[in-house]
Amino acid sequence: MYLICCTIPRQRFIHYSLSSLSIESSSHLQYLDLSGNYLVGTIPHQLGSLSSLQELNLRYNYRLKFDDKNNHVGGQWLSNLTLLTHLDLSDIFNLNSSHLWMQMIAKLPSIQELKLSSCDLSDLYLHSLSHSRFNFSTSLAILDLSFNTFSSSKIFEWVFNATSNLIDLDLSDNKFNDTIPYDFGNIQNPLQRLDLFGNELQGGVPESIRHICTLKSLHLDGNNLNEDISTILHKLSGCARYSLQYLGLSFNQITGKLSDFSIFPTLISLDLSNNMLRGRIPDGFPKSLESLSFESNSLEGGIPKSFGNLCSLRWLYLSENKLSEDLSVILHNLSFGCAKDSLQELHLDSNQITGTVPDMSMFSSLGTLDLSNNSLRRILKVSTFPYHLENLYLDFNDLEGVITDSQFGNMSMLKELYLSENSLSLIFRENWVPAFQLNTIGLRSCMLGPSFPKWLQSQKLLQRIDISNAKISDAVPVWFWTQTKNLNFMNISYNNLFGTIPNLPIRFYEGSEVFMDSNQFEGSIPLFLQSATFLRLSKNKFSETRLFLCSNNSIDRLRQLDISKNQLSKQLHDCWSHLKSLEFLDLSDNALSGEVPSSLGSLLALKVLILRNNTFIGKLPVSLINCTGLIMLDVGDNRFSGPIPYWLGQQLEMLSLRRNQFYGNLPRSLCYLTNIQLLDLVRKNRG
Repeated sequence: MYLICCTIPRQRFIHYSLSSLSIESSSHLQYLDLSGNYLVGTIPHQLGSLSSLQELNLRYNYRLKFDDKNNHVGGQWLSNLTLLTHLDLSDIFNLNSSHLWMQMIAKLPSIQELKLSSCDLSDLYLHSLSHSRFNFSTSLAILDLSFNTFSSSKIFEWVFNATSNLIDLDLSDNKFNDTIPYDFGNIQNPLQRLDLFGNELQGGVPESIRHICTLKSLHLDGNNLNEDISTILHKLSGCARYSLQYLGLSFNQITGKLSDFSIFPTLISLDLSNNMLRGRIPDGFPKSLESLSFESNSLEGGIPKSFGNLCSLRWLYLSENKLSEDLSVILHNLSFGCAKDSLQELHLDSNQITGTVPDMSMFSSLGTLDLSNNSLRRILKVSTFPYHLENLYLDFNDLEGVITDSQFGNMSMLKELYLSENSLSLIFRENWVPAFQLNTIGLRSCMLGPSFPKWLQSQKLLQRIDISNAKISDAVPVWFWTQTKNLNFMNISYNNLFGTIPNLPIRFYEGSEVFMDSNQFEGSIPLFLQSATFLRLSKNKFSETRLFLCSNNSIDRLRQLDISKNQLSKQLHDCWSHLKSLEFLDLSDNALSGEVPSSLGSLLALKVLILRNNTFIGKLPVSLINCTGLIMLDVGDNRFSGPIPYWLGQQLEMLSLRRNQFYGNLPRSLCYLTNIQLLDLVRKNRG
């Protein structure tokens, strides 16, 4: 027994007709994948000659259709594929033009799975199907109608009348805005999975659903259900409670207090996040539970001691509640039993948890620990973290004291470390080389200095780093700049970093944010910084921009540039024409003089221009008329002269011309600034 497959490689941004593809007829071909090729035109009836075909995937070919001009209407060729078990027509938008192809699919004797996601099917299409009165083959078990525009609850009636052995129905991300039909649970199908995620369903769960004794997975997330949680659990407490394994009710408006969930003995995953639940977390959860999420509610207190005996619990999400118990009590309740060996992710962030961070090494499988945004005060000196920890979030607490390298032990798997916005001092041995390779470091407002942290040299995989306001008073070593080429976020602002920055042959990743403000950097701005997308250099001692502005590095990424409050002087270089993507430019509070170069008018994407508090003279360049998207223009506190420009754009929301030497009448164009929120025309002080 062997399987013969044919997969046509996906071609991006290429459109061609399926009839132009040469697919040799073969009695052995069993699997054909043409997905994601942007095919157009009619599906050729020659596909019907592939008599051994079992799986056909035409997904992501938006402009295909079944109808053709040769009387092979509605996909009649499908009737020859008697062995076809899996058919994926998702993301084909022309299917709603006829219902005949659906009849052909219904007659396929072996069809088991039919995917029609994102096909622009609607209630109007459902109406045409209802009149055809056909039934699918008894082999059909999986039906995916997600991401369409069905809104009528009649879809349930049609589906269950047309099928008899359906076990998986996906109607997520449609437009249902009514209640779930009250007799929903009286269906004859052996339904195991129902997905209604991302609709606008009202009310609650129909009581009849308790009679679906085969139901394993129920997803009602992302709707407008507003029933009390105790009522919902009561409605599920029939025979369905013995089969239910996955229950998703997140992002609704469910109210009330939690009650006993142990009545669902096979429950594996429970998600009630983003609702309106209150009170304490109760005892009574099934031993089978692996994932539990109560995020974004108003739950109080702590975690029951019974959680320590949930030996299958891997993921526990309790973020954004009002939990206020001492952390040592919470961890004790989780660690005295077998849960400490199974728990892989613990999310307790954004609560009101107090106390100290104790030794957590007993959680042998823990990979993610999030205790950020709480009221924790101290990390015990004897504390060590779990050996397998990959992500540690302790930022935004009230933590004080010293962290040493010994507390990280042999944590070779650590990838993300967040300790920002605490009062911690990180004192590491000078030659310490961590066992881990971090991709994210968040140490803002921690005490790292006065020397630049040498241990960072060993971190070769960094993508994000924030060591701002870390009391570092040192020159930045060259090795740090060479490592920045892998970064998409760098914040070293609000330190006392000094010296010149070498012009190195490196480039940041596209979309990178680089914040270096409030330091003592001096000299010339290096060219490689131009490869950032968001660049903040304000409050330094930079004095030269020619290399940065006038050397075209063939990269057009820079969207925001702030060089305010530096020591730039003399006339501004006329080298702006290659920064086509620039949207925000702040050159305020320098000592720039002379006329503003006309090349600023070539920045067609510019939305914000701030030239305040320099000594510019002359007229504003008329080329700025080309910046039609400009919404903020601040040229106050300079020496500009001449009439107020008539060409000021109508999109302006903020305009400041204060304390210059403009003269003459106000132009009529100011009357048409319909979006203006701040207009400052204060004259220059006399004397």
